[in-house]
Amino acid sequence: MNAVLEVPPPAREACFAIEARGVTAAYAGATRLKGVDVTFPRNRVSAILGPSGCGKSTLLRTLNRTLELVPGAHVQAGAVLFDGLDIYGPGVSASWVRTHVGMVQQKPTPFQMSILDNVLFGARYHGLQRDPVEHAREYLERVGLWTEVKDRLKSSALSLSGGQQQRLCMARTLAVRPSVVLMDEPCSALDPRSTSVIEGLVKELAADYTIVIVTHNIAQALRVAHEAVFMVDGEVIDTGSRDEVLGDPRHPVVRDFVTGVVG
Repeated sequence: MNAVLEVPPPAREACFAIEARGVTAAYAGATRLKGVDVTFPRNRVSAILGPSGCGKSTLLRTLNRTLELVPGAHVQAGAVLFDGLDIYGPGVSASWVRTHVGMVQQKPTPFQMSILDNVLFGARYHGLQRDPVEHAREYLERVGLWTEVKDRLKSSALSLSGGQQQRLCMARTLAVRPSVVLMDEPCSALDPRSTSVIEGLVKELAADYTIVIVTHNIAQALRVAHEAVFMVDGEVIDTGSRDEVLGDPRHPVVRDFVTGVVG
């Protein structure tokens, strides 16, 4: 039997959509995460922050098993729970995990195919049961892109602007119907106007999805996040509400980062 079908239904009564317990991970011959314990509340935007190389993106990739796509990378210890289910446990396939925990990459990554086919790519793989255009329309509308592309759905996705491409990638992720959406610095390659649009979408999407966003931008985290996780050298050194962690930093390292003493 397909491993995906063997996975029990998630325990959705859990208050945390996803959590890491004692996660240690390594790649390129070095330990990147060191016993990380962190929780991500359901239907909230959680921002992961910290200096470059601190393990932010590595942590994000452990949450949907995309870290194992990096040659030589692996989780050495600990567990990642999705609605109470250990996603690294026996009988749990990576494909099943990535269906329920989606990812939006740092740079827009449209495929060399039409706008319509981009939106439907993952949904078709997982067994699209609806009219293709109506399915695509639902998620293009969700990211505010439908009116801009409805008359050129068969056009190449590469003809879109950078901001439009990133919204298309968001629609493609949502079309698979995950409950958690991971975002790895989704605005870093965008202009200020497109960044504002994406940030607005992030806040709106939290009504129906759990959002975990990696960002190096303190101001962005203050604008969009409900919760904040601060990392240094592969460890979580502070976590809590956005205002607790970033508004009035309790940890001296976080305070120095927020005030610009270090960066």
